[in-house]
Amino acid sequence: MGTITVAGHGGTNAGSALDATAAGDLWDNTLGGSVGMSSGASGNNLVTYALPALMDDVAVAVSYSSDGANAEGSTAIGLSFTGVEGLTVKLGRADDNSAQTTDATQTTMSASYAVGSFTVGYSNSDYDHTTSTSDQEVTSYAVSYTVSDSISISYGVEDFEKDGAAADAEVEGISASYTSGGMTITAKQIEATDNDYTAGSNNDTRYWNLGASFAF
Repeated sequence: MGTITVAGHGGTNAGSALDATAAGDLWDNTLGGSVGMSSGASGNNLVTYALPALMDDVAVAVSYSSDGANAEGSTAIGLSFTGVEGLTVKLGRADDNSAQTTDATQTTMSASYAVGSFTVGYSNSDYDHTTSTSDQEVTSYAVSYTVSDSISISYGVEDFEKDGAAADAEVEGISASYTSGGMTITAKQIEATDNDYTAGSNNDTRYWNLGASFAF
């Protein structure tokens, strides 16, 4: 009959559960600035219902966040489809009625397709707010290539467009990993341009990361 989850603290609505960018949320890497993903209402006292299988390769979930300041709850729905080999499609819609006199809706879609050693992805998140300057659109592209069983590389970009902002923000990143036995080494570089939605080199940031993990 499906699964019901009640989050007393820190729940994620059914739409936002699918809103990771195609590039893997590069923006969420301590880059500073004001770039971030606007989304529907999540948090405490969130109820999510994952429907039972309606048909093969289709998953649907709905959620409800209890009344906010304007005495109106917020709803969300998420859908994913994996019925074609190598293809994954996700759709989501989430409302945010938690603040008095304001309403917001986030609509998301993403698709990825794997063929041979390549995987390509695209995603779009559109956030529509009562206050027009809070409207946001995030578009992302990504491509990854498996060189061998041991080596893989990936590249992704995220474009942030905000109404009324002086400039669009862009985050791009490249990463590589190498696995040998129980050891995995990873390296990545992420760079943000116009990170505060204003033009100028003072708003550009760069992030490097090198990691190693061992399995015994």
